[in-house]
This record gives sequence, C-alpha cells and structure tokens, in this order.
Amino acid sequence: LNGGTGIATGTQKQISIGQAIVLPTLRNPARTGYENTGWGLDRLNAIANGTIFTEEMAPTSGNTLVLYVIWTPIEYQVIYRYTPDYEYTTLSVSYGDTVVIPIQGRSGYTFKGWSISGADTNVAYYSYDGNDWYKLGTAPVDAQYYRNLTATKATTITFEANWENNTYRLVYNANGGTGKAPVDSNVYAVGDKIEMKDYNVLAGTNGSKSVVGWSLEQNGSSTNVTEFTSSLSEYADATNAVNFYAVWVDGMCTVSVYLEGSSISAPPAGWVLSVNGSYDKLVPYGSNTKDVMTDWDSVTISKNGYNFTGWSYSSAVITSTVSVSPEFEKVNMSVMYVFGGVVGAVAIGAIALVRFRI
Repeated sequence: LNGGTGIATGTQKQISIGQAIVLPTLRNPARTGYENTGWGLDRLNAIANGTIFTEEMAPTSGNTLVLYVIWTPIEYQVIYRYTPDYEYTTLSVSYGDTVVIPIQGRSGYTFKGWSISGADTNVAYYSYDGNDWYKLGTAPVDAQYYRNLTATKATTITFEANWENNTYRLVYNANGGTGKAPVDSNVYAVGDKIEMKDYNVLAGTNGSKSVVGWSLEQNGSSTNVTEFTSSLSEYADATNAVNFYAVWVDGMCTVSVYLEGSSISAPPAGWVLSVNGSYDKLVPYGSNTKDVMTDWDSVTISKNGYNFTGWSYSSAVITSTVSVSPEFEKVNMSVMYVFGGVVGAVAIGAIALVRFRI
C-alpha cells in the first residue's frame, strides 16, 4: 500500500498481454499528509482503470504484476508578516516539503520568534539549520525552517513576528569644546519623544568657534530630533548609545530669539526654530546685534494685554551666542462712565463702586 493503509478489494487474479487492467478498489485509504489518487505500476505515477496491459509493462523478472497505491501530498498555505503594517507573504506548500520563513531584522527591535496559528502540533516540525528537526509546540519559535505544518488539505498557517523594543541612551559630546556636555539620564525606545539638550551650554568653550547645534556625526551638520525612530537606532554603538556631537563653526556666532510667551506672524527668512524653542541665526563674529535684529522689522509680535516696545539682548556686539527677547509694556485700559450727563474715564486698576442717590 506504498506507505499508507486501507483494504484493497476486487483485485485481478490474472492478466495477459493485450488485456485491460481492472484496478482494485481501496477502502478506507489513509496516509498522514497525503490523499489517495489511484493505482500505478510504480510508486509515483497513476494509471487509468482499463489501461491495456502491454509487453513494456510486464515485470522484468518473475510473472507477478505489482500495483502500488498512489499517494499525493496535500497542499496547504503559509502566510507570514513582520509587523501589522506589512502585507502578508503567501507560500503554497506540499506536505513533506521544507518551507523557509526568512527572519528579517528590524531597526530598534529584537526578534522574539514567530507566533504560529493553524499548525497541527501532532505532525509539525521546525529546524534552525534545516538538518536537525524538533517537534513544534505552542510557544513562539525563532527558527526559519518548517516541515509538515498540517496534514489537512487547504489549511492556512499564519506566522506573526514578535518583537521586543530595544532601549537606548543619548550621549552628548562636546566634540572639541572644553565645556561639560549635558547629560541625559533617560532611556529611549522607538516611538519615544525626545527633548534634546541645549547646546548653548558649550558656547565660548572652543576658542573663536561658535556652537550651532548637535549632529549624529563628528563632522556633520546640525539636526533637530524630536522622536526616537527606527532610523535613529541605526546610529547606536555597541552599548546602545546614540551619540550627538556638538557642531562648531569658525568665525560665526548664533543669535537666539526667545519669544517668551508671545506670538509672531511668521519668522523672518534665515531664522530657524531650534530644539529649545528659540529662533536662531548664524551671523559673522563681531556683528552688531541691533543690525542683525532688523530682520525682524516686518514681523508682527503679539502678546495679549501688552504692546511690543523693542528688543532686549545680552550683548550689543556678537562675539559668542547672544540671547534676544522682546520687551513689552502693559496696555492702559480705561472704563467710560456717565454721571448726570458728564462723561469721564477711569483707568482699570482697582475700581471702587459707589452708590449714588438719584
């Protein structure tokens, strides 16, 4: 019965060249992972009932013609994906064949195995190398070779990848400055928000050079990071530290405008919003702050209850980072009143109410 079980009935006792082959009936055919698809003169190829027996079919020795039950492996489907954002990849698999589910890396995460649903643990096996095989259980498996995931035809087996968030630290480097770089004691994973440290604490600690931001490379340009992303994790070193290096510019200084609760119509051209909430611009060493601030002449600066009166800055001549903030005066609001036909006004401050007899 060629590896299976069943009861063959109606077997032909004798046959001669030129006669039709009458195939037997197989009752209760069974073979795990296979379906019965007929009888054959060998173990693989089925013949039709009534096939004429030819001389070429005759056995090369003896006079016994053996018929074999033909078993065809059942087909099933495997689908897998790495995250819910992925489309499923679909594979058609025959029972007995090895299916390979590739393990793909994911920045910022560690692969923790496949959760497998729909598999028959009575027949399913997995392997790490394709040579040594182990019985599949119900726990996630971090292997990529699988065999005989089900013995039921047209079943779908689903693989979902499990991931564990890696954790990272942010390390700030003065990158040539002599000042103490800020320290961030937080631990980050992909998706966490980041508030980068103020680079201006290093101002004036690298000769005539000005610090203008943080970079992920020692000789890179400034970058503003607000969230820990998968791509950011790719910059981590062997200790899972992401290093930010101070960016220094020769002969240039930063002017930082802090709005301090006020709002503006739009920032002037060339001024960039920094991680600290200030609007920054690089200007030549020795520039006059008043001249630099003419960029803001066309900007409307508003604050409820106040009038903008000008700018306050830490230094009139720019030889290092200069901080600038707006100055305001409180609006004088008055209340109009009428008594006996006489109009008057009183400034709002403390208002006393007096009852008059009319």
